[in-house]
Amino acid sequence: GVATGFGVFVALFPLAAALALGLFVGVVAVSRIVSLGSIVAAVALPLLAVGLAHAGWAPPVSTGVALVATAVVGVVLARHRSNLVRLLAGTERRLGSGRTA
Repeated sequence: GVATGFGVFVALFPLAAALALGLFVGVVAVSRIVSLGSIVAAVALPLLAVGLAHAGWAPPVSTGVALVATAVVGVVLARHRSNLVRLLAGTERRLGSGRTA
């Protein structure tokens, strides 16, 4: 799922992927909710790739690649639908405990 998609993005956008990984780690460290970290990183990654390219810190991102990256975000969100529902309800489990968010 998310890890496989992330591997593809590491090859395509290494700097953006590294920053998205940092976001994932930061969100999980603060919230202890892995699904929230995954969702935040997945949404941020294509935005980071385009933003870094626009700033000149990464190679340009073609429209086709940007559209595919956006579609991947859609797939991640669709596959995490139940997690999103639990996050909004405050019932998503936290890492390392049986307690909910």
